[in-house]
Amino acid sequence: MNVDPTPPKGDPLEIAPSDIEILRDKSQHETLLAKASIPLYEGFSTSMLVTILLLLNLRTMHGVSNVLMDELFSLLRKELLPKMNKMPTTLYEAFKLIKALGLSYDSIDACPNGCVLFRNTLRGSQIS
Repeated sequence: MNVDPTPPKGDPLEIAPSDIEILRDKSQHETLLAKASIPLYEGFSTSMLVTILLLLNLRTMHGVSNVLMDELFSLLRKELLPKMNKMPTTLYEAFKLIKALGLSYDSIDACPNGCVLFRNTLRGSQIS
């Protein structure tokens, strides 16, 4: 898929809440992808989408809580990044963007040794 990295007309630096819904139209999907591909802030080489994916990967790899991620997103957006940044304010906003782009995932639990995977709850049986 070839997506033009230049943002669409209008206010290209904001993703409207209507953009975050599950998209059915290919042109809407490309528009959202173009908006997510703009730099996190002016002069920064990494896009908002890549930044969000890196943070979500850290969350998964290290078992970080949702509350801590909310605080991290808020801290980055409000205090550490330049004022005109495009960082979502909450983990929920980041997940909505990822899901709208079709990048959602299913979490699979495993025992501490990694020898048993649990896809669904086991009904009527116990594992010792």
